[in-house]
Order: sequence, then structure tokens, then C-alpha cells
Amino acid sequence: MTRKWTAELHEQSHAAVASDQGPIPIDLAMNWAVWEFAVSRADLVSKRRQALVVLARSFVVWAMRNLGEPRSYADIGAILGGRDSSSIIHLHQKALAQRLMDSEFAAICTRMRSRYARFVAQSGAETGGADHG
Repeated sequence: MTRKWTAELHEQSHAAVASDQGPIPIDLAMNWAVWEFAVSRADLVSKRRQALVVLARSFVVWAMRNLGEPRSYADIGAILGGRDSSSIIHLHQKALAQRLMDSEFAAICTRMRSRYARFVAQSGAETGGADHG
């Protein structure tokens, strides 16, 4: 599968940041996971337990808990295919452990944090410097 950060992904993600000033926009977290892990959005919300899909899913949980205002575990579970809170807590713990043990996963998280900061800054400039949480 080709990893390609397309103009469409960029526009969806940028529009989401501009319209959602609290938690990280769902589209931004999901699109970044699709691009970095070469999985589909359908994979992220599916019941699949393939290692790469689980890792990508844990990244999405990490992003939704650690960038911007944290989303609740219940909300994240609903976004990721109706999973229960305990499953999301487990995925979050997995992501935190991966950041410590896997330099590539940690680098993906760092790139996401930087991209999110740039999008928030751009959105602030486009809206006249409004505070974006």
C-alpha cells in the first residue's frame, strides 16, 4: 500500500483543525494513522487484530488522548468501531509503552505533535489569531 499524504487528506485535516478547537480532530488523527501505518480508515474501526492495525489504532488513541483536549475513553471507543472503554485504555497503555520501546513509533508521535502544532498555528492565523485551546 502506498503511503501518500494527499491534498485531500491535508484539506480534510486542516478543515477539521479550523473547526474544532478542543480535542484533536478525528480526521487529523485518523488520516495521520492511515498515512504513517499504511492502513485504511476501515481497518482502524474494524475488528481486525493484525499487529500493524492494532499499532495504528493505538496511535490514534494516543493522539486523541495527548494532543489538544483529551477525549474520553468512551468517546474514542465509539469513534473506533464501538469498542468499550477498557479496550481503549489498553490501547492507550500500549501506545505509551511503544513510545518508550520503539523509536520509530516515538518518531511518528513526535511528527504528529509537530504537525498538530503547525495546523493549530495556521488555523489561528487564518481566524485572526483566535485561541485554539
